[in-house]
Amino acid sequence: MTNEPFPLLASPLTVGTMRLKNRILVPAHGGRAPGAMLETAEDADNYQAYYIESRARGGAAWLGGSTIFAADTTTRPPGWEGRWPSVSTYRHPSFERWYGRFVESAHAAGAVATTQLVMFSHNGPSETLAKPVVNAVNRELDRDEIQQMVREFAGCAGVAKRAGIDGVEIHANHADVLEWFLSPYTNRRADEYGGSVENRMRMLIEVIDAIREEVGRDYTVGVRLNMDECMADGYGFEVAAEMVRRLETTGQLDFLHFDVGSNWGNPSYIPTVHFAEAGWADMAGELKALTSVPVVYSGRVTDPAAGEKILADGLADVVAFNRATIADPDLPRKAFAGRVEEIRPCIGVNDCINRVMQEGRPFSCAVNPRVSFPLEPDPAAADRVKRVLVVGGGPAGMAAAVGAAERGHQVTLWERDERLGGQLNIAAMAPMHEPFTKLVRWYDDRLERLKVDVRFGQAATRRDVLEFGADAVVVATGATARRPDIPGVDLPHVLEHRDVLNGTVTAGRTVLIVAEDDYMPPVSVADLLGGEGREITLVYATPRPAEGIGAYSIGGLLGRLFEHDVTIRLSESVCRIEADAVEVRNVYTNRTERLGGFESVVLACGGSAENGLHRELKGTLGELYEIGDAFNPRRLASATREGWAAGREI
Repeated sequence: MTNEPFPLLASPLTVGTMRLKNRILVPAHGGRAPGAMLETAEDADNYQAYYIESRARGGAAWLGGSTIFAADTTTRPPGWEGRWPSVSTYRHPSFERWYGRFVESAHAAGAVATTQLVMFSHNGPSETLAKPVVNAVNRELDRDEIQQMVREFAGCAGVAKRAGIDGVEIHANHADVLEWFLSPYTNRRADEYGGSVENRMRMLIEVIDAIREEVGRDYTVGVRLNMDECMADGYGFEVAAEMVRRLETTGQLDFLHFDVGSNWGNPSYIPTVHFAEAGWADMAGELKALTSVPVVYSGRVTDPAAGEKILADGLADVVAFNRATIADPDLPRKAFAGRVEEIRPCIGVNDCINRVMQEGRPFSCAVNPRVSFPLEPDPAAADRVKRVLVVGGGPAGMAAAVGAAERGHQVTLWERDERLGGQLNIAAMAPMHEPFTKLVRWYDDRLERLKVDVRFGQAATRRDVLEFGADAVVVATGATARRPDIPGVDLPHVLEHRDVLNGTVTAGRTVLIVAEDDYMPPVSVADLLGGEGREITLVYATPRPAEGIGAYSIGGLLGRLFEHDVTIRLSESVCRIEADAVEVRNVYTNRTERLGGFESVVLACGGSAENGLHRELKGTLGELYEIGDAFNPRRLASATREGWAAGREI
């Protein structure tokens, strides 16, 4: 009997030519992780640090590397118009040297390293919409151009082998050229590349054959495949099963990697917190029974226990932990050491990609403040131990207290409520948001381990702070609910969304939600109330709902709202609230309309920085910091990063 807490996850496995020390894969995750584009020497350094210094040394056996692009050689030359540039990371003159260094480091850390071979393009099998939520029409490829693409896939795989990379994963899912050929939604061809499943698979099979001719049998090659496109006119599970059977008969593959969804839909293949842990693993198990090669499962796995169960139930041979290892790169090492309670939990808000896609900001994580800065050195122990006071126990304050205490400072945290968490506790009341409470518990445990003096029920005035006599003060007092300047906003049937989520007030049967917040709160409160059977109208002044929630996240949320029959009105601002009606104004025409019959109006209008204490203290202390929503209400990733940075600087 082993004492290993996760014996199956910890067990070795051979995949093709690769020997894995355990069953944990950090899958490829796009061109937005630090250094992933590999265009400069600094990119290479960031890439090395991101994967090797954290994920490999954190215990993962298999590093999927980045999604690395093959060039669409059928596109116009650089500088001509096109949706996707005709560039290939594999063709960069320093690729083999940079990636060779990465692979050597991975091996030294006990891991294997592969890359994901993907081709995005504005060219496709047919002149159809690439996806139903974007009016971008593909240009149809002819046979010669298809063969150009096949040769490019093979050539890039050859480059990968010469660079010493252990294997390649062919990306045949999520709006790339190969999935467009596989899908009846995008493939309407009448020749040998369209029609039947066999014909729609023809290009993928040709790519596999060409790669094998290039790299030989002594090299690991796999395919990542969508188990169900989850879209009208796309393919479903039964077609995926037929594809797996046909791939099995080729005898050319060393592994298959399965997930579900699209990069825009419900679900997205980057599922948010609103989807169950390992929710599609049973489907992977059914497909596993159809193939003799090892199977990898991806799809919101954040807990080592969930990964262990997937293996125990025979649903996969390897489990992909992507966002979970972004949240905590040491997840494997902590899990295998029996220190599960120390794993910083992924809470599935997708700040990692939403901040990039919607705001053009660096890759980030809502709970791991260091992920954007892999070359940033570990904080040094403080030269002089200081007495630090953190005012506010929300995410920014907790991060600051942890950061300062880790450097050896003597830290006291004041929280005016009777528990830590701040607005995380409110967010946790929304449907499917239980992981938010896990994050609060993680901080609670971490603060206790670091011996931070946490004092509850402690309000803070200027006098209180000055009398405490700290060497450094961090103001993390958060934000209050913003009340818009709308006539009628103080009527008794007008409620705050925080109070609704907390359950301190009860909304009526018919509810209008004033949405002046581009993030989760308006959607969350609509989801909660709609799920209770209330009749909900959600009003946004923006041209689309929840502008701050990216394409990879919004589909699942909108799907929930539409299932609840929530009415969403766009490009309208609420300009008056009456006892039995609301007046809305079109933001472009100024035309008004009176909407009646609402028993409650709920305000979801963002936050107003609670910065009074900082302003009172400014100029009276030598070391004073203002962080998180107290500075400016934004994403959770901003609060945790600012908290950690303040703790690092003190």
